[in-house]
Amino acid sequence: MGELYEKGLFAHSPSVYSFLLNKKWTHFSAIIGLRDYAHQQGSAKFTLIGDGKVLYQSSAMRAGQRSRVDISIGNMNKIELRAEGTEGHNHNSWAIWLNPLLSR
Repeated sequence: MGELYEKGLFAHSPSVYSFLLNKKWTHFSAIIGLRDYAHQQGSAKFTLIGDGKVLYQSSAMRAGQRSRVDISIGNMNKIELRAEGTEGHNHNSWAIWLNPLLSR
């Protein structure tokens, strides 16, 4: 989409980012999508897990698509941000969590 973002967590699928929260945060927000100019063959599914439970899961996303995530994570000890390829492969699955933010 050609926009610049201040921060982002970027990785090729499958990927997992884990954060210990010690019940100190109440919300997680981010914009999710594939990197600009990713090949149309690429896709990714984004999952937010809190203390072992799925709190959010996107549908399969392709290049050019973005979605906003805003999830309550109060009383969580740990969250995981996962990205996986879809359609039985992970070719060109360059997933990004843009402007990830924890808030109280």
